[in-house]
Amino acid sequence: EEAHGPMAQCLGRGDIRYLLASYTTDWLFPTEQSRAIVRALLEARRDVTFIELDSPFGHDAFLIDSQLPKLRRLVEPFLATTLQQARR
Repeated sequence: EEAHGPMAQCLGRGDIRYLLASYTTDWLFPTEQSRAIVRALLEARRDVTFIELDSPFGHDAFLIDSQLPKLRRLVEPFLATTLQQARR
């Protein structure tokens, strides 16, 4: 924030929908960091969806085949809705 100003001000410039996903065991990008981004987006009155996925595989959980169905079930509806809105 020091270099670019308040996060809400920086993130509030785009007219897009945001989807943030976090894994409970991600130590590289902890859930609390994602929640801080969500708070900034909400403060900037942006359209934001946040999902937190429980997984024992940490940051690389999205690379594990057994974890993909759970992620897909949550991401696909968001993408489908975004595509519908973009086509209007």
